[in-house]
Amino acid sequence: MKTIVKTIVYVIAAGILFVALLVILGRLLEPFLDDRRADIERQASALLNVPIKINNVDFSWYGYQPEINLNDVVVFKKDSQQPALEIKKISIVFSMLKSLWHWRLLPSGIIVSGTEITVSESAAGEFSIHGFPTIKTQQPLQAETKLTDVMGWLALQPRLLLENIDIYYTPASGKKMFVTLYDFNLINSD
Repeated sequence: MKTIVKTIVYVIAAGILFVALLVILGRLLEPFLDDRRADIERQASALLNVPIKINNVDFSWYGYQPEINLNDVVVFKKDSQQPALEIKKISIVFSMLKSLWHWRLLPSGIIVSGTEITVSESAAGEFSIHGFPTIKTQQPLQAETKLTDVMGWLALQPRLLLENIDIYYTPASGKKMFVTLYDFNLINSD
């Protein structure tokens, strides 16, 4: 019994040391992350399946999971390279256990924070999304994105949290509506 308690204490101590090392490592890597922004843009573009441009990058924790914050992000359309979205912050949360098991960084979720969306419905019943003015332009982007394209991208993400997203909706009838998603959590499973 005494050896079991001793083993448990050692495991807990090792866990605390491991977490402390991760926190220290995160703080040491933070200046390095912004210097490697171009590489992170390429990796994030591959992860999100769309080209993106990032203003700056930092590191923080989401509960007990590390996250990389991509600040002032512009997402471009895949086919035309036109800006499609402007987002104040995208946080990519990584699963420590899965990442250690597979020996590579594996995301457990994406948090999208702070943007405005205008959704409109045409007379034919098609939905489109216009502009996301939050970073530089303060005007909606003129290009539009089909709702089906956005939904297809959302369906590819393992876990998506939308925070502080203002949605302006104009149906074909013309009566405008407004809603804010303060904390919308979408989990996709196989």
